[in-house]
Amino acid sequence: MGGLPEQYIASLKSDNWSYATRFRIGSLAYAGGRFVQGWSGLDEMFVLNLRGEVVDTLDIPVARRKGVPANLRERIDIEHSPFREQLEESSRLRQLFPIPGGGFAFTHHDQTALRMEPMPVLTAKVWVGVLSPDLSQACVDTLVPCDFEIRPMETFRGDTLFVLDRRIDDSEELQTWILMYLVSDEGCEWLST
Repeated sequence: MGGLPEQYIASLKSDNWSYATRFRIGSLAYAGGRFVQGWSGLDEMFVLNLRGEVVDTLDIPVARRKGVPANLRERIDIEHSPFREQLEESSRLRQLFPIPGGGFAFTHHDQTALRMEPMPVLTAKVWVGVLSPDLSQACVDTLVPCDFEIRPMETFRGDTLFVLDRRIDDSEELQTWILMYLVSDEGCEWLST
């Protein structure tokens, strides 16, 4: 639904479309008669009408997470930045869900590669944010407490954030558990989008 953002189109038209490949995760959520769409390689979200047309662009503020550098696509596709940098140098939108009251909750990951060979093993700091029901403001970058040994996975249901946290113990066994957090905008410092 909706079109590809210009950075993704430019990446796909280049000789090296690594940016579009690395940041291929997109999220789409519906509430209040409109869709909000986000892409993992951008600090923007797009408001779509019911025909899938972009009617507004939201600039999601960066407070504590890394954010996405303005020239990230060029650094990856043109300058061929090292693979580790591609994994670690920016935040990635991971989840976007409607919450009660008409707003949206979302998460970003700031990844760290624990090792690169034979395949990257990643961990991540998880940041949660909330978009106001009118989409004019966001409360951003609240760090989600989790173990940070292996990249956690998360989802939302209503006003609850569920985090699958994971750790490898001394005997090399994977331990997993689910953490639950109430998502609330109480005490938020709202920033314009």
